[in-house]
Parts: sequence; C-alpha cells; structure tokens
Amino acid sequence: MKKSQALTGMAAAIALMSFSGAASALSMTDTSSFGFGSLEFYDKEGVNDDPMEVRTRNQGLTLNGFDSSMGMLTGVSIEFDSDWSLKSLVSAHDSAGFFEHTNGYAKAESHFYIDMINPNAPVSASMTQESASCKGSGFWGASCSDSNQKTGSFDGLLDLSSLSLADFLDTVLTFDIKNVLKAEADTSDHDTWVYAYNKKNWWQGSVTVTYDYEEYTAVAEPSAVALLGLGLFGLGALRRRRQAIAA
Repeated sequence: MKKSQALTGMAAAIALMSFSGAASALSMTDTSSFGFGSLEFYDKEGVNDDPMEVRTRNQGLTLNGFDSSMGMLTGVSIEFDSDWSLKSLVSAHDSAGFFEHTNGYAKAESHFYIDMINPNAPVSASMTQESASCKGSGFWGASCSDSNQKTGSFDGLLDLSSLSLADFLDTVLTFDIKNVLKAEADTSDHDTWVYAYNKKNWWQGSVTVTYDYEEYTAVAEPSAVALLGLGLFGLGALRRRRQAIAA
C-alpha cells in the first residue's frame, strides 16, 4: 500500500510541475528615421589666408526601450543604415594683368556622427571627402572651374559592449544625429581668388533597435493532463479503500 501511495503522489507532483511557466524566445524592433537636405556654402581664399568654412547640423532621434513587463530581456542590438551625397566645386579667377594664369583647389568634407545619449554609448563616425582642382590662363584675365561629386552609404552597428541589459529596461533611447560639413579653398597664385563650394550634401537614413527576450506563459501539455488525472484517480481510490476498511 505504501508503494501505491508513493506512485500516486509522484504522478500528481509531476503533473503539477508540468503546469509551471515555459519560456518562449521572441524578438521585437523599433525604427526611427532621420534626414538632412542639401546646404550650399563656400570658402573664399585670396591674398589673405582665410580659415575654412564649417557648418554643423543636428537632429534628435528617439527609440523605445524594452518594456520589462513583456518578459526577460536577453539581448540588444542597434543598427543604422544611411545614404549620403557630397559635391565639391572650385572656381578661380585672376584679372589683374594683360596675360594671366590662375589655379585653384577645393576640398569638401562631410562627417557623420550617430551618438546615443541615453544610455550612453560610444559615437560612431565616418568622414567622406571630395576634392576638385582647376587651372586656367587668358588675356586680360584668367578663370577656371571644376567639380566632383560622389554618393555612398554609411551603415553599421553601435558598440554596446560597455552597457548592460538593465540600461535598456523601461526607458527611452535618445540619439544625437550630427553632420559636420567643411569647405576649404587654396591656390598657389598670390593674386588669384578661389571659391570652394560644398554642395549637394544630403544625408538620410534610419536607426533600428532589436530586443531579444523570453516571454513566460503557463502551458499545460497533454501528458501533464494525463498524469494529473492519474494522480487524482489514485487519490480517490485510496480514500474509498480507507473508508471501506473503517466500515
């Protein structure tokens, strides 16, 4: 009788354990876009050594943190995808004498930064550079111009190795999207004026965060239901046997 009681109790215990929470691995993402249009400006160089021209553009961006009520967070990744364009244009002229020579050089730069402010992570940055140069000569003045344009992409992953998963729970991720543009002119003629243009300098893209997590739900498997039924049946039979002996 003791053996049958032990088997019956074990069946009931296994059945109850089978009703405990089961983990389910899931992923969710959130994406936000950014974009800068074209901004045209120039740097002028002549008899004086003027400093280069710089323009800085910023845009804020937010993404949702992970809602801890959804489950247990197991992994985080942040990816960015973007496209850019940049054009450098040089224009030089000299009209000081009967027969003149002129030359000019221009450099345009575009620097990209995606800086996660909360939680704080290292900045990702890239720089693209385009240059143009020209030479000219002529009677009663000389002039020349040239341009160069390129398009490309700036993609990658943010380095999150310095952060913990807890930094992403029940918060809002904030980013500073920054674009630094530069234009610089130069010449080897002391009486030539050179204009260096930074043009068609758009940059647009998106940032995506992916959360891997485990969602807990109560699951009753068919085998667990059968074991529970067996345990209850055994307990009922044991009770009836005890009642019959007592009578």
